[in-house]
Amino acid sequence: MSKKLLQKFNKYVGKEIKVTETNRVVSVGGKDYPLIEATLDKENSVLEDFKKEAKEAGMVLRPVVTGNMVTMDYRTDRINASISKSSDGKWKISNLDIG
Repeated sequence: MSKKLLQKFNKYVGKEIKVTETNRVVSVGGKDYPLIEATLDKENSVLEDFKKEAKEAGMVLRPVVTGNMVTMDYRTDRINASISKSSDGKWKISNLDIG
C-alpha cells in the first residue's frame, strides 16, 4: 500500500466493527464439528464512512472477516480491510492492504 493511502486510511485500523457470530455444526464423514460463523452487520457506520472515503480516492473497500473466504484476484483499486476478533472480544479492523 502506498504511503499516501496508508496515511489516509490507517485511521480506521483498530476501529470496532459490528459483527454477528452464529454457532453452527458442520457434519463431515458422519462426525460433527462446531463452527462459528462471523458476518458483518448491515449497519456499520465505520465501514460506511470508510467506503465513502475509499470511493472518493478512486478505490473500492472490501471488508474481510477472519475465517471467511474471498476471491484471490488482485485489484490495484481495492483496499482489503481485515476484520479480526481482538483480545477484548470485540471485532476490529486489524490490517489494510491493496488487492
